[in-house]
Amino acid sequence: MALRDMLFGKHDHAPGFSPLTQAHKDRQALFAQFWRYYRGHHRKPLKVRPNTLDDNTTLNYSKKNVNKSVQFLFGKPVTFEIDSMTKERTPAELYLDRVWGEAEKKAMFLQKLALNGCVTGTAAVRLYQPEPNMSDSLPRIVNIDPSILDVVTHVDDVEEILSYRLTWKSGDPDPYRAGGTSIWKRHRIDLQENGFWFITVEIAKTNSPDWQEVPNESAAWPYEFAPIIICQNLPIPNEIWGMSDLEEADINDAINFTASNI
Repeated sequence: MALRDMLFGKHDHAPGFSPLTQAHKDRQALFAQFWRYYRGHHRKPLKVRPNTLDDNTTLNYSKKNVNKSVQFLFGKPVTFEIDSMTKERTPAELYLDRVWGEAEKKAMFLQKLALNGCVTGTAAVRLYQPEPNMSDSLPRIVNIDPSILDVVTHVDDVEEILSYRLTWKSGDPDPYRAGGTSIWKRHRIDLQENGFWFITVEIAKTNSPDWQEVPNESAAWPYEFAPIIICQNLPIPNEIWGMSDLEEADINDAINFTASNI
């Protein structure tokens, strides 16, 4: 049984207030399952009786396969060229070098991005424009946890994205205070009629579950391209979300069963 099938029809998520849709919760549960197998937290094939040794053996081929994919994608240094006709770096290429930073930083970023994509099936980055009041400020490229991302597409065209929504829990209630409040934050990035994007910053609380816009935080994105970029790890037609390298990681359970019975 594939990992996706193990969770089919199950909605036993953590209790308490959550502004996420059921589809988003199910996707988070699936991504968490993929990460558990990547980290070696597999199902134990043998039952362990009290006061006896645990003979369960875990051979984490899931992690090995994912790491091999990441190595294939970004095992060697990546360079960006705008003008391939000259050996010298152009001013635009030098600017890109500054944005990406040192080679080690760029390599680590790309490997983390690939790891997110290989495990969850979808890689995502967010772009931040330079600080307007700083002359030497540079754009930022941020690796996004795919589990906090939701995407709204046109009802008749899954490739026409209308909104990106980043939603996360800002903190847990104080366990020593009765009636503590959970705070959720959301950045809603919507496509406008003029072809540009607008970023709305919102919060929701346990005692006030409706989304409320945070004053002076929302802003227009001054470009026609979206500040969120996503890509499928392995393509799935007619869907916005890609396929994980660990869709069939339950094979690892069979390997563990054999190793545990030797």
